Amino acid sequence: MEITLGQYDDIQQYLDGKMEPEQAASFLQELRANKDLTEAFEFEKSVRENAQGIRQAREILAVTQALTQNAADDPAADTDVRNLIQQSGREWSQTRTTPPLPQASAPPMTATAKVIPFRWTKMAIAASLLIATGSIVFLYIYKNRIEQPAALFAEYFSKDPVPEGDHPMLAQALTDYTHNNYTTLKRYDLDNLPTLKGGGEDQRQKILELGYYYKGIAFLASGEADSATPAFQWVIDHAVTDSLVWKAQWYEALAELKSSNIPAAISMLRPVSSNPKAGTYREQAIALLNKLSKETH
Repeated sequence: MEITLGQYDDIQQYLDGKMEPEQAASFLQELRANKDLTEAFEFEKSVRENAQGIRQAREILAVTQALTQNAADDPAADTDVRNLIQQSGREWSQTRTTPPLPQASAPPMTATAKVIPFRWTKMAIAASLLIATGSIVFLYIYKNRIEQPAALFAEYFSKDPVPEGDHPMLAQALTDYTHNNYTTLKRYDLDNLPTLKGGGEDQRQKILELGYYYKGIAFLASGEADSATPAFQWVIDHAVTDSLVWKAQWYEALAELKSSNIPAAISMLRPVSSNPKAGTYREQAIALLNKLSKETH
């Protein structure tokens, strides 16, 4: 059984903390009894957590860029910044004499941070926070920043909206997809799709093209890049609708990127970047290729 739009709204209400106690208790009881609802709930929760991680990654990037820019303005700053980051990281660690509390009840980290009497104080505190959590990647002065595949994927991935019109045999699956419920598409047995009575082979072909294309995006949106690739490859090999072919190439490139297979991603991006009909997908492919070329040199 797939979740309904009402159940999806319940997930949002619960995660937003807007449910009354009685309503929340009823929802949790239903959650324990409904496997599909549990799956949709866990996915929505992971999406929110990943979104928070992306925001934090961007904040880290802003701090490191500020460090490199300020150091570039001062010939002596390179050594100062490196020494300061190491020193502040050690001093930060010394201030934490007890194990950290669970995240839900942990006090703000700045409450235990020591003030360092140095001309780079503000940036030192930011850098020490990054070192304390083990998440900083040191950016050397005068070198290009290398972006990680996961961050690039998060920057460029967005799911393709469903086109207007009727979609025989895919209507419910695409409706669920629109509401971020990807289970229906992921489980759809397209390999054994029957021919609609009176529809003919052309209609069956169109259903298959759309089905495999959006099935691939559903897997990709769920973080299952390896399962997304075969669906996109089917579209590339069999679709007769040109726009679906180059869009499938774009999304397969993102699937390879998410799997950290940079050479395969570059190979898939090249035909999109040289296709004048690809529009904004072409522009994105060119921009992404430029970033990946920096990473591989």
